[in-house]
Amino acid sequence: MGSKNRIFLGFISNIILHFIRNKFHSKDLYITKTKYNKIKIDHPQEHTNLNNTDFQKFINGTIGYCMYSKYENIYNFVCVVNNEYYIYSISINNHYLEMGTFFRASSKRLKKCIKEDIEFFNENYKISFEKYIN
Repeated sequence: MGSKNRIFLGFISNIILHFIRNKFHSKDLYITKTKYNKIKIDHPQEHTNLNNTDFQKFINGTIGYCMYSKYENIYNFVCVVNNEYYIYSISINNHYLEMGTFFRASSKRLKKCIKEDIEFFNENYKISFEKYIN
């Protein structure tokens, strides 16, 4: 558990830090208790992944990112865990990184990511992603 209404989720991986330079002031990723409870209501299956303190596997399974089109300083990340695609967002707050949303993504939702110019960390990730959504 974190302090000040925050729950610690994991550390940002080096591949993410390599592609998004000089934006993150910390490697620690947190979620607020309010957003944690909202995910519990909206996405109960995904909530178990937050509850098991195994979120690091989602961070390590990240294959690409795109900027959230409505707000600055919010990044949407696409990850693959157990052959399922997930989307989570990270917003850059005052002095810490905060997760905004987390859900299993359908192919329809993943097609929207392409419109938001998703950048993949590796060409092989892009190929498997395109096969999945088609």
